[in-house]
Amino acid sequence: MRKPHVLFLITSDPRRSARPAEGVRVAAGLAAGQKAQVSLYWGAPVAGLPEAAACDLVDGEFFEQYLPVLVAHGGELLTAPAEDQAPPSDGNAPSWRFLPVTTTRLAEMAAESQIVLQF
Repeated sequence: MRKPHVLFLITSDPRRSARPAEGVRVAAGLAAGQKAQVSLYWGAPVAGLPEAAACDLVDGEFFEQYLPVLVAHGGELLTAPAEDQAPPSDGNAPSWRFLPVTTTRLAEMAAESQIVLQF
């Protein structure tokens, strides 16, 4: 039996709201339970990805703690394509990466998902 697909859309501003961090935590927990395929789309209105400056985000430690858990359990990390998303040059690159996905593909994924959650 195929696992249901759950798509998490992170669209709230993580500098002002704990919702993005909570979405990451819930996605990681669901992936760890191995009852569903989990994809997390980072579409938050903040420049860069959560690894850029987690200390500046509400509950920023959740990003550092739970994104690796999500990936370790087969979760998929997605974001809009951008040319300026190079990994940090200071040697502190995270062990996980966001994959670029077009809005067309994201819409297809949402239509194919059994559950779509927005944080």
